[in-house]
Amino acid sequence: GGGLFVPLYILVAHYQPRHAVALSTATIFGGMIVNLCMNLPKRHPFLDRPLIDFTAAFILEPSALVGTVLGVLLNRILPTLVTSLLLVLLLAYTTCKTTRKGQAAYRRESHVRRTSTRDPPAAAGAVALGAPTSPAPATPGPFSPTAPLLPGTAHATLLERDRSSPESRTLCLLLCVWGTVLLTNYLKQSPAAGVRCGSSLYWGLTLLPVPVTVVYLLGMIRWTLREHELKRRLGFEFAAGDLQWSEAATAKYVLFMAVAGLSAGCLGIGGGTIQGPVLLEMGMLPQVQAATTTTMILFTTSSASILFLLSGQYPGPVKYDYFLWFVGVGALGTLLGQTLMATLIQRFERPSFIVFFLAASIGFSCLLMSLEGVLSLDWQLQHGELDLALQPLCPPSPRSPTADRRSVQIKRYS
Repeated sequence: GGGLFVPLYILVAHYQPRHAVALSTATIFGGMIVNLCMNLPKRHPFLDRPLIDFTAAFILEPSALVGTVLGVLLNRILPTLVTSLLLVLLLAYTTCKTTRKGQAAYRRESHVRRTSTRDPPAAAGAVALGAPTSPAPATPGPFSPTAPLLPGTAHATLLERDRSSPESRTLCLLLCVWGTVLLTNYLKQSPAAGVRCGSSLYWGLTLLPVPVTVVYLLGMIRWTLREHELKRRLGFEFAAGDLQWSEAATAKYVLFMAVAGLSAGCLGIGGGTIQGPVLLEMGMLPQVQAATTTTMILFTTSSASILFLLSGQYPGPVKYDYFLWFVGVGALGTLLGQTLMATLIQRFERPSFIVFFLAASIGFSCLLMSLEGVLSLDWQLQHGELDLALQPLCPPSPRSPTADRRSVQIKRYS
């Protein structure tokens, strides 16, 4: 994610920080397009349903969006040294937690391999990655002879909804939320709109996505809780790693993802660096987590890429050429990475490789951000630019020293 690409583009490719952020977003955007195209046809490893958990994506992504609104404001006022230190600590902690998750998944896979040599195939396959190794209570599924029968139409509708892609109505509502965020951010940045920072219109545009998102979120949660309760009462078969949408669990999931969005916005990194480990912490299977996280990130990176494109933040006189080039680079890299990862998982039957790869990428990001932070701090000390005071939310002018301070801190590397 951005924690990996931004330092590389600054330290290796020598792009200016503002350009590196935009190019990083374009690279991730290209990768997420390929991820979505490759994941859409895939099915869940244990049940006949899409690999992507659309219910989780459509609830958790707006939750992260609400946290991001506050996080971005904190990012603008906190000193750069503070955000850099917090970012390194968060990445280090996330690396350790994700590594432990990978080790636990690896042990469960080894347990399944050992028991599969002694148990019948059906019994061995019942122990899925992410599920506890102790026997689970026997709950009749919709395909078992002991499952309660639904009226024909309702039964078919429930199963078909679980097997199919998301409803177009739900997707349209989420796109409305996405469009609101995109439009409000564009109006705040556009000189033609004439929105002055700190004005009533500015705060109205800043906070408008919050109530819009909350209304959508409450409706989506209500619908999900009702359907989940119906499935539970009818003995629906839940796979290992499925999120349980009870009221208490849903509140916890939403809170976790809002904090993830807050951290991502405050520390200036992509949500995937935090959202992926959070979904693993919730108990989601690695394959489902990877597919769901990339779907969520697509909404974030698409809006950010469009905003960067409209505001002319890409380098070069044309702008569009850099954008398209780095989208292509991200798409090609993701295609190769997806193919390699699928080959490894199929060859060794180890889905935990996904978790270890995620931990390695976050750990590498931590090292790069630490290096970039040390070099930036050294430059600030040499040039007397070190400032630990809170920064004004609205600088006096666009070209004031306060406004430019963050963009020139690592100027010597560009």
